[in-house]
Amino acid sequence: MQQMLNSVGAKLIDYHITRGEYDFVMISEADTFEAVAACALKAKAAGTLSKAVTLESVDLNIVREMGNKVDFSPPTS
Repeated sequence: MQQMLNSVGAKLIDYHITRGEYDFVMISEADTFEAVAACALKAKAAGTLSKAVTLESVDLNIVREMGNKVDFSPPTS
C-alpha cells in the first residue's frame, strides 16, 4: 500500500485490521482526492479490493467561516 500511495505522491500514515463491516482502515495523506481515488480504482480493477469508502478530514474553522457567509432564510408559510 505504501508503494501504491507513494507512486501518486500520497503518504501512508497508519493501517489497522478491524472487526465489523470493514476488514481494514488505512489512513493516508494526499494533496488531492483524485490521488486516493486513483489508488482505490486500481486496487478494485486488480480484484484486491471490493469496496472502498474514502473519507476526507474537514477543518471545522474553515467550515465555520464559510457558514458565517452563507445567506439563507428559511421559507415562511
